[in-house]
Parts: sequence; C-alpha cells; structure tokens
Amino acid sequence: MNADGSYDEWINNESARHVFVALYHLAQDLRTFVESPMAVNQRRLERLTLNEESFQRMFANFQDDINAHSWEQLEGRLGELAHTVRTELRSCPFFARLVQILMRMRDLCERTRVVTEMGSEAEWAAWW
Repeated sequence: MNADGSYDEWINNESARHVFVALYHLAQDLRTFVESPMAVNQRRLERLTLNEESFQRMFANFQDDINAHSWEQLEGRLGELAHTVRTELRSCPFFARLVQILMRMRDLCERTRVVTEMGSEAEWAAWW
C-alpha cells in the first residue's frame, strides 16, 4: 500500500511463468481426477449418504442444537459465533502475538518489494 491509499502490484516474469505453468498443470490434473470413474462413483455414494436415516437424524439434532432451521437462521448463528470468537480472542495473548507476527511479515514484504519494468510488447510476446 502506498501513502495515498493506492497500491502497486508486481511479480517477477520468471515467477509469473512458473505460476501459470503450475496452474495449467494443476487444472489438467484436477479435470482428469474429477472426470475419473472413481470420482464419479464417489460423488454418487456421497449423495446417497445424505438420504441415509442416521444422517438425517444427526442433521436434525444439529439443527435443533444450534436452533437454525433455515439458511437465514444459520447465517445469524454464524454471525453470533464470529462475534463471540472476535470478542474472546481480543484478550488472548496467543492471538495478539499471531497478529503481531503477521503484521511484521506484511511490513517486511512491503519494505523488500522490488518493482521492475514491464517490458515491451516484443518481450511480452517472447516471454509468453
């Protein structure tokens, strides 16, 4: 973040190339996995589990325990939980230490950032 509230984004070209290639291979692997016969069968079995009597009973008990029988009620209960966690962690020394460490890491990243030139159209085409 800059002093005026704006921010600069940057990435090393070699790092960007590595990220794009890794993401492409990850997408290929994920698609192969999702379309595999084992994954299709696994999803079928998971859907059948939702119809099982013991799961229905357990889910009904869960709804009764948190008193949430609709999406709106669940949203309200989760909001209450988030407020409770935020209130209780405010005085937690471990959470305070974690925040302190994360803020120092952020400051270190900001101080050591190196901005490089974007390059010409020919350099971009050769890189890609």
